[in-house]
Amino acid sequence: MNWNSAVVREASRTGNYGKVIELARTHRRMTQAQLGEACGLSQSAISRLEKRGIGPYAMDVLLRVSQNLGIPAPLLGLAESTVQARIGTESVERRQFLGAAAAFAVSPALAVVAGPTDEAEQQAAALRLATTSY
Repeated sequence: MNWNSAVVREASRTGNYGKVIELARTHRRMTQAQLGEACGLSQSAISRLEKRGIGPYAMDVLLRVSQNLGIPAPLLGLAESTVQARIGTESVERRQFLGAAAAFAVSPALAVVAGPTDEAEQQAAALRLATTSY
């Protein structure tokens, strides 16, 4: 498939990733059901994905479709392959991360307010508090 064709580039540029997917699928002579089966989706999900036009797309779905159809990631608004490989494998626990970051940021202040007066002891107390709260 010619990924540099005007139709593909325009659809990608405007965020109409469904059109890019549809063009790639028909070029490969796959049915929506076949693509859905390969991606772990239903035929109707593929139909909705293709017909959605400009709108929000789930990154994990775009990644699976991209891999199954051989669509270059940037045409579907995705990062390069090194980042893509991490999308489905790493789970970001935002609440845990933000809680730990907040505890780490606040811990030196808490250690100074409620802790020992010696500077070395304050630093040690701050580190203990930060690592304990994490």
